[in-house]
Amino acid sequence: MPHEKHTVDPTRVGIANLLAGTSAFDHFIKISTCEVVPLQKHPLGLKLNTPNPSDLREVNLVGWPLSTYSSVNAMLVILRAALAKYCTSDPAHVGLRIIRGVDHIDERGIKKHLVWFEVTWSQGTFIGGGCNDFSGGANSGRQMLESVFIMLKDMPDITFEDVTIPFERGQAALMELQKAHRNFHRKLSA
Repeated sequence: MPHEKHTVDPTRVGIANLLAGTSAFDHFIKISTCEVVPLQKHPLGLKLNTPNPSDLREVNLVGWPLSTYSSVNAMLVILRAALAKYCTSDPAHVGLRIIRGVDHIDERGIKKHLVWFEVTWSQGTFIGGGCNDFSGGANSGRQMLESVFIMLKDMPDITFEDVTIPFERGQAALMELQKAHRNFHRKLSA
């Protein structure tokens, strides 16, 4: 019997990832003041992804800039909260965006990216990083969040963007996010 190639239904994967999180301990992870860092502006210089002016309250970093586990779990918590509002409000808009910042070009000439995920809803804009499309755990985190975003992108009142930004802008954003995260935690510990 020849081996059949298994195809994966992205909707099923997205639903499973959204419901399950990244680990059995996901339900213990809460968004606390230590995991949400208010930012002065959008760190990647992008317009906010929403047609609703009331969503333009604030921009926040969730998780830690280079921690896949922290960032992915925080984004899943934010997504669950945004979708709970989406399912119970009329009208409720959710903006989703995948942001790929060129990181390097591999030996085969293929661009590799740092990847951030963004959710905008009535509580503000939330950005999580810690993902990329070239290394083990960070790539797995990207695949998990990307599957959820792709699953949700065609729902009514959800806007979706997938953008790529140049190397310089992505690296500058990463440094800005790391600095904002460090400064925020210094203030908390002072």
